[in-house]
Amino acid sequence: MRDYNSDLDNLIEKHMAQGPYNSRVLAGDITNLLRTEQQVLLLGWLDQNAEHFIWQHINDIDRARRAKAAREARGHQFAEAAEEFEQTGNKAALSDFLGMRFTVENGTRKRLAELTADDLRHVETSYLRRADDQLMWAAFAKALHTKLEREGGTVEDHYTEEQLKNMLAGFANPQGERS
Repeated sequence: MRDYNSDLDNLIEKHMAQGPYNSRVLAGDITNLLRTEQQVLLLGWLDQNAEHFIWQHINDIDRARRAKAAREARGHQFAEAAEEFEQTGNKAALSDFLGMRFTVENGTRKRLAELTADDLRHVETSYLRRADDQLMWAAFAKALHTKLEREGGTVEDHYTEEQLKNMLAGFANPQGERS
């Protein structure tokens, strides 16, 4: 059986290696190439990955709903809604929040209204882990930026792959532990 994922990965890597790219533009270029010159690869890859695409789309829908709720929950709206619920028992005050879905430990999505203390501990830990990852990448970029702002050039003018790998490992394990 043909490994469509590897074939497409190789095609993408070939195009990525041509230099700086915008991922959206590159995706469009590769899609056009597949539609015009490699339809078998495109259809095989789509078929082989259909479940993943649908799963990803479900994730996108859930993320969009959480983002919408966060955008609409300006200031103290959640606190105010929670207080109204406490005082009146009016669940409608919390409806924008209670319907948000979160991933719990076994990968199941649950509405906020259905979460237990254990579920919330998992959600909290998951968000904190992602925040730590983002802070690590920000610190890494800041360190590179500081040097390049002072000395000019590009990253590869100043660092080897091995130096960057060691530097990144230091950010990932500030106590000097290697993973």
